[in-house]
Amino acid sequence: MEKIAITIAGANEDRLRAITSLLARQDDFLITGTVEDAFGLVNATIRRRPDVVVMDFGLDGSDTLNLVSIVRRNSPATAIVVLCPPGESVAVELALRAGISGCLQKGQEEAGLALAVRCVFGGGLYFGEEARREVFGRFAVRGIASLGRVELPVDIHRVFTHTELQVFLGVIRGHSDSRIAEELNISEGTVRNCICRAKKKVGLQNRTQMGIYVLAVGLVDWENDFLSAPKP
Repeated sequence: MEKIAITIAGANEDRLRAITSLLARQDDFLITGTVEDAFGLVNATIRRRPDVVVMDFGLDGSDTLNLVSIVRRNSPATAIVVLCPPGESVAVELALRAGISGCLQKGQEEAGLALAVRCVFGGGLYFGEEARREVFGRFAVRGIASLGRVELPVDIHRVFTHTELQVFLGVIRGHSDSRIAEELNISEGTVRNCICRAKKKVGLQNRTQMGIYVLAVGLVDWENDFLSAPKP
């Protein structure tokens, strides 16, 4: 079995030991080296060409995004996962431009580090909860601005019916009308009518705008509570 080659860049020896121990348990991972500073990371990347770099945010006091850009220039095929301290955030849009493929918070989110490594190795992106919120927030704000909307309903429960909101969630997940109908036990015609009515209520033109709108009004934040609540 071909293993995923990983170079780890940690702020200190204890951090390196902890991350290495976490990842070394995976049978499909190969730790090719560890470094404690920016120079060491760039040098290791040039020499080893790892599949994935896992690095601490602000390594050695360096500019993280600039360091990521340097690593990517020297090894374009290397995917990079950044670990941020709690309360510290990477501007996701800038991070993506720099070449970051994944971003997790140190601590609790590190439990998902192995999954993140596999995801970015396969060419995907992986963001922890805080970073995902920023991603959604940025696209939602930009999308609503492009729609020319200034005010949003304070209580969307008063604007949309329960079924319309459930259909909204199906749309944002990318589900087809038939799948939404099956999951909600309604007809496809009812799904289409819900979408049509909902769009008219807030002046939206298509499903993409619906997805942006749902993110902007915060529907995703209370999705689980809403779906588990009894119908009014």
